[in-house]
Amino acid sequence: MAKFVLAGKTDCPHYAKAELLVDCLQRCLPDFRVHKICILPEEWKEWLEATCKRNVWKHERSPLVWRELVDQGGKGMLLGGYNEFLEHCQDYYNITSDMPTDMMLSVAAENEETKMSLIGEEQHRVGLIQHFHIWISGALSPTSYVLIPHLLSAEVFPHATVINLHLLDLEGSQEELQGLRMETVDMSLSVLHQVTTHTDLEQAFREADVILLLDDGRSGDTDREKEKDKDKEKENEKENEKDKEKDKEKENEKDKEKENEKDKENEKDKENDKDKENEKDKEKDKENEKDKDKENEKDKENEKDKEKENEKDKENEKDKEKDKENETENEKERAREKEREREKAKEREEEKEREKEREEEEKEKEREEEEKKKKKKIKDISDRYREYGQLIDTRAKKTVKVIVSGDSFVNLRCSLLVDAARSIDSHQFVAAATRLENQARAVIAKKLKVRTSDIRGVIVWGNISGFFYVDLQRAEVFNYDGAIYGPPFFSQQILQIVTDRTWLETDFQHLVCHHSRAVASKTGQAVLAADGILVVLKAWNGASGPDEVLSVGVLCPGHYNLPDGIVLSVPVTFTDGKLSVLLDVTVGDKLKEKLQLSASELQQEKQLGSENGSIVTKKDV
Repeated sequence: MAKFVLAGKTDCPHYAKAELLVDCLQRCLPDFRVHKICILPEEWKEWLEATCKRNVWKHERSPLVWRELVDQGGKGMLLGGYNEFLEHCQDYYNITSDMPTDMMLSVAAENEETKMSLIGEEQHRVGLIQHFHIWISGALSPTSYVLIPHLLSAEVFPHATVINLHLLDLEGSQEELQGLRMETVDMSLSVLHQVTTHTDLEQAFREADVILLLDDGRSGDTDREKEKDKDKEKENEKENEKDKEKDKEKENEKDKEKENEKDKENEKDKENDKDKENEKDKEKDKENEKDKDKENEKDKENEKDKEKENEKDKENEKDKEKDKENETENEKERAREKEREREKAKEREEEKEREKEREEEEKEKEREEEEKKKKKKIKDISDRYREYGQLIDTRAKKTVKVIVSGDSFVNLRCSLLVDAARSIDSHQFVAAATRLENQARAVIAKKLKVRTSDIRGVIVWGNISGFFYVDLQRAEVFNYDGAIYGPPFFSQQILQIVTDRTWLETDFQHLVCHHSRAVASKTGQAVLAADGILVVLKAWNGASGPDEVLSVGVLCPGHYNLPDGIVLSVPVTFTDGKLSVLLDVTVGDKLKEKLQLSASELQQEKQLGSENGSIVTKKDV
């Protein structure tokens, strides 16, 4: 069986003549097969160069004919252009072509018209398909890996038939993004049409329908740097502890040496005292012996002996005086020793005070360094998100839905986007607070001994990644085994069950604030963040009931007497794809004070980020 491939420009008369020739061969020869490739004139040169380079051929004109070696396999065998193909047909099949020039030109025009018609039909067919574009920034974050498999589904986007996913990560490498793209494609999701990767902002947020911003200045590299910094800090702490221990050991050794020296001195003094006493005893013994020898003489010389005895008495008195002097000297030495000990104790106290001062200085330096790092991080985030907002304003669709998530400065990032994207409704930008909601539900569920899903209606107010307040005024519990028990749809107000207001205002808030620390791994935190994003998207796209209340960070000027230009977490509802701030809640004086604290905190963050920059406050649309 012979198989030929005929390729040429749509307006080429020689291609038209060769086309009629292969048609004739197919009619005459049942085993003759041909595949035609019709290329537009403006695309012909590029296509020809690529084909010749791939097959290591040399050819410069239209048409191009080669034979596929179907029995042998491998690359095709080049025949050449129209003249070479005509000679091949004459030699092997004894068939030639005598088409006149007018017919050649007519067929070429017909080929070009047919090709343009096919291209137009294809473009019309593609145009009927509404592509849904989803952009994820910080695509290499753990949250993104958890989010993608659940994101591309009809449950989250019930009206999207074809989804184009765009992965953006400014700190990541193209290799890592390509790996994530391949993993996403390998999932064979029915609605997924295309996955693109980006490491710069050249095409960022173009034609975006949904934008998920996960980058909060904590890329993989910065995480590794933080881990290294922590390791270094631990090593430094260990070294400092070792140094302190060594210093203490040295001080103890010095004290021991001094004590040993004192002991030696005391021993020497005692030995000297003993030697003196022994010498005195020896002298007394000698004198006694002399006295015995001279007893007879003493009788004769009583008067002289009395004088000598008087002299001895005087000497004894002198010795006693010397002993008293020695005792006084010893007492003085002991007093001096006590004084030295007091001085050492003072020195130790002074050294401790100096150590405390050094520790306080080190802590102050650490606080200053942390403050500098915080300012730098806020400045970097502010610069990046202002640029994001401008790109979203100019490139994304005006109906775009933007969700900001992460661990740090969530409200600030959302506020910067709202300020920069001035032509888009501010309520199309939200900061996800559902992770805090779920954490609060988990704490309450543990106390009431129910499932987390049995707790509903929790509200989170304030700064999502800073000072926030969990409000239970609308919270209710299902399936609670208490004094009153009902069917599964029966619920009770949590504030009626949990009557310990002190616990709710102190311990409960503290437990929610530190609940995320119980999630040891980053994967666990990513699961919570991804679930929070999905909950918001489902509600926004009408997959949940209109009465469901969620806490999200939005720009809410005029609500609750809050300052303009601040994004705060408040209760909202979603109806027909539109967000509405819930006003049917009680905002007492205590809650207003807490909201003012959150607003002040956010204003400070915004001022830090606006250094060497300008703040543009956007009014609610």
